[in-house]
Formats: sequence, structure tokens, C-alpha cells
Amino acid sequence: PNPAADHLHVSFTSESATGARMRLTDASGRVVWSGSAAVNAGLNVLEIKTLSSVPAGTYTLTVTVPGGQFSRNVSIGGR
Repeated sequence: PNPAADHLHVSFTSESATGARMRLTDASGRVVWSGSAAVNAGLNVLEIKTLSSVPAGTYTLTVTVPGGQFSRNVSIGGR
């Protein structure tokens, strides 16, 4: 859901099975959450469950895999 309360889902495609790094940054570029996950080749849907300590606001979620990265704006709130 967007805005997310305490978790969110992110979907993306990876060319190979690998590791992904994820980070959530605020408007000033400060990292407020980071994590990692193993991903499969093809479509992946990750659930990030540890957002209850992140203050309400708008953030940029960046997912990085070898060979690329993507970013998406997300809203945290509605607790």
C-alpha cells in the first residue's frame, strides 16, 4: 500500500539470481532504513516489513542489483 504503514511491497525483474541491496532515503539523502535480500532471475516481489520505526513522510526507495538499480518514491504514514 502507498502510503505504507509498517510494510511495503516492491516488485522488479532481475536478469539473474543475485543479491539486492535496498535503502530508503529522506529528502536530504539521509538513509533511514537499509536491507538486503536474495532475488531470483525474473520477476521478484519483496516485502519490506521493518518500517514501523521510520517516521511518517515521503522517501525514495532504491533497489540495487549487480548491473543496475531503480528508485521509487514511497510514502510512509497512516499508522
